[in-house]
Amino acid sequence: MREIEHEMTVPTSARLWFEYGTETLDASFGASHATVNEWLVAQGAVEGTDFVIKRFEGTAHNAAAWRARLRESLTFLSGQRP
Repeated sequence: MREIEHEMTVPTSARLWFEYGTETLDASFGASHATVNEWLVAQGAVEGTDFVIKRFEGTAHNAAAWRARLRESLTFLSGQRP
């Protein structure tokens, strides 16, 4: 959020991946991710091409959850197709 407050811009070559679950600490991240989405779109970033913000139902903020979805994030970040 500091980047948004300081009106920073995202490099056009950046690919960004944000994810969160709906359990434990992650359950509070929805509003902040909506703000990030709006900020990126306002800069001309295209969701699904330049960035992804993905909510995972029933998952928590822990290493097991991140490990389970690591392939999906790395595939997107590397520019490969699933």
